[in-house]
Amino acid sequence: NAYAQGGDLIIRSDDDTTTERVRADDGDVYVEIFDGTLEVNTEGVYAGGGGEIKLTTTGDDEEILINADVVAEAGPITVDAEWDVDLDETAEIRVINSDSHHTNISIKAGDDIRLDGSVITETSTVFLEAGDEITDVSDSDTRIVANTLTILGAEQVGEYDVANPTNPDNNWLDTEVEELNIFGNDDTSVGRGDVSINEQDDIYLRDVELLAGIGSRFSVVTGDDTDEGT
Repeated sequence: NAYAQGGDLIIRSDDDTTTERVRADDGDVYVEIFDGTLEVNTEGVYAGGGGEIKLTTTGDDEEILINADVVAEAGPITVDAEWDVDLDETAEIRVINSDSHHTNISIKAGDDIRLDGSVITETSTVFLEAGDEITDVSDSDTRIVANTLTILGAEQVGEYDVANPTNPDNNWLDTEVEELNIFGNDDTSVGRGDVSINEQDDIYLRDVELLAGIGSRFSVVTGDDTDEGT
């Protein structure tokens, strides 16, 4: 457990680390794991005021496992893992008062991002950057809620049922966003595979850069309508 009533809270470790309660009532929270996995449990992580939250792991195959809420009152949140980021469906990453670029949420993984819980910053941007796949195997009750969703570099986003490719199921990435951007990056070597997104309302495809190979599918379903390309 770690608690700061005023000021910043900094936790550093060079081994596997499990947290039960990390809280700064009016300051930033930095948890930096240099050679191990970070697991967030129980009461999660909280930053009050305009405090920033930054959770990072470095080293070979090091993960961030989020099993409890990560919440900032009015500051940005960054989750950056050398290997995987795994958000359990019982947990959420949320900015409570999101009203500027200062309240964006950024999730980056060297390999996979698994988003079974919700990621919420209602009037700001969620950035997802993955070296491999972005997956979601929970139902649409958990989703990404933001003004803008920007996806960088992922080789696959969601997964569709081959037998019913235009009918969203629990494996599609669930969203509730106004705008969608999808870009490759300098490390994208083989090109993007399938993109399967289940949007709750209307969505504006602002900037979608498809690096798909032959036979790959791009599908965004909004209510009863589908925009897709093959």
